[in-house]
Amino acid sequence: MKKIIKILSAAVILTSVSVITSCGDSDDDNNPGPTTTSNLGDFNFSCDDNGGETNTVQQTPKQVTFTPKQECVQQTGPNQTTQVLQFQDSKVSDFDVQLDCSSRVVRVRHIGTDEEEQTLPIRTDGTVRGTLNFNRQLQNDGKGNNLCWIGYVVTFDGRAQCETETTDTTNGAAQKSLSLTTTVEFEKTTAEQLEIEGLLNQAGEAGSDPTPSATAASPSPSPSASPSASPTASPSASPTASPSPSASPSATPAPSPSVTPVQICIVDNPCSIVGQTDLSC
Repeated sequence: MKKIIKILSAAVILTSVSVITSCGDSDDDNNPGPTTTSNLGDFNFSCDDNGGETNTVQQTPKQVTFTPKQECVQQTGPNQTTQVLQFQDSKVSDFDVQLDCSSRVVRVRHIGTDEEEQTLPIRTDGTVRGTLNFNRQLQNDGKGNNLCWIGYVVTFDGRAQCETETTDTTNGAAQKSLSLTTTVEFEKTTAEQLEIEGLLNQAGEAGSDPTPSATAASPSPSPSASPSASPTASPSASPTASPSPSASPSATPAPSPSVTPVQICIVDNPCSIVGQTDLSC
């Protein structure tokens, strides 16, 4: 009985270590990290045999759970920590996935601010592989930056089924399916890259307001009138030009454009995350 208790105790200790190392900080029990919860992504899957037209055959949303890559978790020892990324609403990202068997391609599109998309060819053996790059905002990068931007490198690796399966339960009807493994790696982005992709305003940088032009041209008409007037009129024109400086304070409070700095996430050593799903229609 004592041996059984010792074995169970050892198992509990090992389990605790695996959870801590996959969460990051092993010294802070009050910060378990977001990897203890499910980080999700929605895959909106559709089949289309009309060369990418809008009339799709079927739309099947499916929720996929992303977990840290096993190799990264195994390499993290008891005294090592990995960077913990916190996603907004525990949502990694959402994708539109379209299987077009007539064109022998799979189209993937990031559902987000930039809506980046990629067309992946279906090879002769049915395999599909490709990469999609985009930027996305995190809740926290684990380094003290809230609502910061980070670069995503998403690799899709899977197999498409377009042919008729006679052994299928559908009595030989054509069943289209896609088995997909989605790996997300993270990289640092820049404000310049966000500007190129049209995300700068959405990243929190206020647009620069046009600076109001100071129009203090009231004294200019008075000197032009002095030559045409008689010598006796020249003293009368000089007092009228003296109040003109009183208009200058109205133009001085020109507000400088307020710019909120873009928050860029620090990318130290976060684990890649992987999600697997089987889609069919």
